[in-house]
Amino acid sequence: MSKEKYPAPKPTIELIKLHDMLDEILNNPEIRAQFNWDDASDIRTNMIVIKRTLCWVLNHDEGRWLAENMEAVNKALSERGYNLEHIQ
Repeated sequence: MSKEKYPAPKPTIELIKLHDMLDEILNNPEIRAQFNWDDASDIRTNMIVIKRTLCWVLNHDEGRWLAENMEAVNKALSERGYNLEHIQ
């Protein structure tokens, strides 16, 4: 973890590179065939979550997944009397 209170974000080009790498691994049949997902389904699931989070950061349509999930989390917290406006 960075010692800076608000560290600078990663350069956009790095985010795009990671997104595109994950997209190829997950969706390109030739590359996907190089992985044995039988023993690594949790890794594949994590890769999907990471890619969708990067989609949110990069304003891709698939980023709605994170936005919708966070809306549901905020609603559940609100129903329990919590209002997280600022996280330190």
